[in-house]
Amino acid sequence: MKYQFYFFIILSLFLNGSYAQNNIPPVVDLQYSTGFGNAFINNNRILSDNELQINNVLIRTKHEIDDPFNVNNIMWGQTAFDVIFKACRFEQTEYLLFTHSRLSGTVDFIPFYQEGVPCSYSNLNFSIAQIIGIEANHNGLQIYDIHRNIGMNPDYFDAIFEFNLESLILESKWEYQTIIPQTVNISLNWSDKLVHDLDLHLTGPAPKNPISYRNVSDRFHIYFADKNYKNLVSLDIGEFGRTQAETITILSHQELQHLEPGSYLVTVHNFTNNESIELLGATIQLQIGDISRTFTPPAKIRLNNFSSEKTSDIYSEIWVVCELQVTDIGKVIIIPVQKYDSVLSPSNVR
Repeated sequence: MKYQFYFFIILSLFLNGSYAQNNIPPVVDLQYSTGFGNAFINNNRILSDNELQINNVLIRTKHEIDDPFNVNNIMWGQTAFDVIFKACRFEQTEYLLFTHSRLSGTVDFIPFYQEGVPCSYSNLNFSIAQIIGIEANHNGLQIYDIHRNIGMNPDYFDAIFEFNLESLILESKWEYQTIIPQTVNISLNWSDKLVHDLDLHLTGPAPKNPISYRNVSDRFHIYFADKNYKNLVSLDIGEFGRTQAETITILSHQELQHLEPGSYLVTVHNFTNNESIELLGATIQLQIGDISRTFTPPAKIRLNNFSSEKTSDIYSEIWVVCELQVTDIGKVIIIPVQKYDSVLSPSNVR
């Protein structure tokens, strides 16, 4: 198949670290990557307990071009891969070894064998692990719910891994036990509030909550028209509105002693719709316990052909920021979404 031939060319050059001329090495970008262990659906290859799959690994390379309008004669290109890593141990060091890969969007994984890399048995188990790229560190991954098979009581922990381009391994940099947050704060801010009106929306799990024009069944929808859900989720838009950051607060469920498990979706609605969100200096600030994370609107990633130059007279723009996955024991996993869509009215945000 043609993609396999293309894959081997790109990968071999990538492994040599010199795709472009002038010895410019490639850049591996993991900040938009996600992944999982074998407890999650994977119909292309069966993962072992000590393997994990990481999707959308971007390899950015520079090319020399002959372009009179490009003074540097350099152009960046990128290719996305899905990669499988295997847990290995050498002496006292644990790491993840690159074993299979494919071009993203294709089906078959191609094995890759590395000579001279020691790989003894590791007791790391990734069967229920989930992997998220780190926005502030393009070379790093945050892996949740790893456990070590030691005796009858496995040790569960989370960890930060960083990719080593020369050895093609993910190296463990930091292990930690995740603190279960009691509150989550989500704040929306933007520039020139007197001209532009943005609204913060949050949908989330609400067992037995009936369907309405504002929400689907078993889900709540917090926004300016419905600012509170059972005193567990509330929206503060300020005394006069449009003069300060909008903030949604999620509190722990009293019986559970942690947040209600399930999926929470953070969305920003462009109410005035006179200019695209990406041009309005908008930011979303997440505060989850001691963890802080900031999102800014992505550039030119659209659904429904919504452009930054022209807005619709009927539909208005929304920025789908991120999903918060709360596990059964109250851990919060941040999953960036970072895309645009459009809705007919604020109540249609889902």
